[in-house]
Amino acid sequence: MHGDYYTFLCNQIVRTILRLFFLTLVLCSGFYFLLTGSCVPIVHIDSLKQSIKIRRIELHYLVGEDNKRIMLPYVAQLPVTNVVFREALSRGVEIDTHGNVYGLLKISHPSNEPVCYNVQRINLTALVAILEPDFVHISGNSERARKIFDSIRSCRQSIHTYSKYGWSVRNLVYLRLLEDSWVFSED
Repeated sequence: MHGDYYTFLCNQIVRTILRLFFLTLVLCSGFYFLLTGSCVPIVHIDSLKQSIKIRRIELHYLVGEDNKRIMLPYVAQLPVTNVVFREALSRGVEIDTHGNVYGLLKISHPSNEPVCYNVQRINLTALVAILEPDFVHISGNSERARKIFDSIRSCRQSIHTYSKYGWSVRNLVYLRLLEDSWVFSED
């Protein structure tokens, strides 16, 4: 008789602990949802298909690990000392069929967004255009691209900032706007 009561009591305690655990889990998830709009943290990691490691950066071109010179389209000069540009090259580069060169860049998000880790594939010509607009030839491109260049010139201070959390998502928006309005291939 005492064994049945003891088993019943243990089962009740286990059920109560499980209920409290799931209630805590649901409350934490709900609180996170109220803060960020998502129940779970989001991780976004892009990759390069055929990565070429960069050995060094020259003034007008990149040097790959096989000593191949890689030039960025429309770019007259590279921002050799820029921290953001160097970080985009740190994981290697990829050259697509049109000759555009891509790198990877870690992006930081505000704390109220559900994205906890974000690595984006970045067009390096657009990145140079964002970082140093005077290093890029914009002739032949749309009027919208010129307006974006002008707005980029007005907010240059934050664009050059790269923290341990990454490049600001606001700067990524400028880059994507520029990519959408600027002709990067001759098709």
